[in-house]
Amino acid sequence: MSHKKTMAEKKVIKDTSEPQQTHGTAPCGGRKRHNEASEESISKRLRKKMDGQTVVKTGGDPQTNGKCHEYALSYAAVLSRAIPAVPGPRLYRTTSPFDRRVTCLEWHPTHPSTLAIASKGGNIVLTYYETLNNTTIIQGIWNHRLHKAKVTHAEFNPCCDWLLATASVDHTVKLWDLRSIKDKTSFLHEMPHEKAVNSAYFSPVDGSKLLTTDQYDEIRVYCSSDWSKPQKVISHPHRQFQHLTPIKATWHPMYDLIVAGRYPDQRVCPGESRTIDIFDGKTGALKYQLHDPNAPGIISLNKFSPMGDVLGSGMGFSILIWSREDEKIVDKEQDRLMREMGEEIGSGTSGVRPQHQTHHCPLEAGDFQN
Repeated sequence: MSHKKTMAEKKVIKDTSEPQQTHGTAPCGGRKRHNEASEESISKRLRKKMDGQTVVKTGGDPQTNGKCHEYALSYAAVLSRAIPAVPGPRLYRTTSPFDRRVTCLEWHPTHPSTLAIASKGGNIVLTYYETLNNTTIIQGIWNHRLHKAKVTHAEFNPCCDWLLATASVDHTVKLWDLRSIKDKTSFLHEMPHEKAVNSAYFSPVDGSKLLTTDQYDEIRVYCSSDWSKPQKVISHPHRQFQHLTPIKATWHPMYDLIVAGRYPDQRVCPGESRTIDIFDGKTGALKYQLHDPNAPGIISLNKFSPMGDVLGSGMGFSILIWSREDEKIVDKEQDRLMREMGEEIGSGTSGVRPQHQTHHCPLEAGDFQN
């Protein structure tokens, strides 16, 4: 009996420790041992989930007087804190098409349901999130050596087709004119960082800002009026380790909002959740935190669809889709009730059915307000 108790205690200690990654897939999105029992996939758990809860944190600093305050709100409570009749995003669908971790996500600019996904193994697939089994493999095209070390990200400016931004583990972000690139010294501007840099994203609305994420605890916002220094620096826990896909902060496509996955340090704030954080791009204030208990891993990648109504996330081997599916269900039920009401009225005096129009709203800036 004492032996079984000791083994149980060891299992509890292992489950609550920092990620230990070797080989295989673990629920947290990391690795597991070969002889470890297979966990039920996130997709299967979601299908079995009948009425779960979404953990949400709202407001400013998540740490007060050294303590972390987490609020578990029912879905009804989430609705009451959002815009009237506009529910907050929930985990909609997951899939695991790779045997290596997801390293990149990108939405198609004109087909809102198409998502490009890449893995550490070098595989790239195009998929429709409504029918995730429909995938197409694509190939790479262009290659130049522009940094002293590994390049982690390259981004074209949406409003200036010759302007390219690159980020590297050599602690720099550089801007390039494609018309005059000759070698790694022919950059237009260089932005040094304290740590290696994971990404550099131009603001999608006008391309006047650049969002960078380092490999420790800084998210920076640069402005075209002065590329030499950051306009805003946001302190955010997302430290890097060997088997973790680098965390990259990205923009909302229509609003000045920043989304990034959180990897909290349990030594500083024990028990803090690995949430998806939404920041105000102008002030740097934390506006909203999103978490689902069925997705407990470190969510390294987050990208909104071009319309901003769907959020795609990468968590280890898994792809998460956050959407307002509940709103669609409610709208279908409303349509059914209106049809029945119309039939009842039609069988009466007027014979005219009332018209009902359903509106599907994308994620608005107000969804991330207190």
